[in-house]
Amino acid sequence: MTIINHESFVNLYNKDQSIFESIFKDTKTLSQLSNKIIKASKNFEALAYKDVDKVKGDLFEIFSECFFKILSADNRIGVYNYQPAPPVDDYGVDGIAIGMDEKPLTIQVKFRSDATTELTQEHIKQFAFQSIVTYNVDKDTTTNMIVFTNAKGLHWVTESRVFSGRVKAIGYDQISQLVDNNSVFWKNVKDLVDNTVMAKYK
Repeated sequence: MTIINHESFVNLYNKDQSIFESIFKDTKTLSQLSNKIIKASKNFEALAYKDVDKVKGDLFEIFSECFFKILSADNRIGVYNYQPAPPVDDYGVDGIAIGMDEKPLTIQVKFRSDATTELTQEHIKQFAFQSIVTYNVDKDTTTNMIVFTNAKGLHWVTESRVFSGRVKAIGYDQISQLVDNNSVFWKNVKDLVDNTVMAKYK
């Protein structure tokens, strides 16, 4: 049985057993999801968080885990065996997986309240370096370092000049094309949540 392994799932569920239902129930698009995440984050103190951004980030990372697990066989994504990265040292790598070339792949997840934002080098920080040094991603890859974001994507200077095309973004438009009004996808998200609750609380 496939479940969500993100460390914050249990913490969030313990604080509010309706949080995932409120976020995923009747959600049909990425835009709706983003708005629900923003709304849920306003309750950050009751969820035992210090700020709204951490709530947004954790909820979107949980969604990203669902996304990659559900669409793992889709060659437009090319991410297999996704697992959340160990949370002990957060240097920008949020997920680890296997790429289509069967080599290590890393993912950084970025949530932005403004979907028109373009991410820059400052937002990515140590992601590429840690991917290569800690997770053995091929330094010459053009496919195996991915920024998953509800924002527009990477600024062209960051993508082409700073990272020389080695870091790619799966941004708002691409995610929307895959999930918007895709009822089977959202049903699978709900099933993942239900499976996780059953596995953790049976």
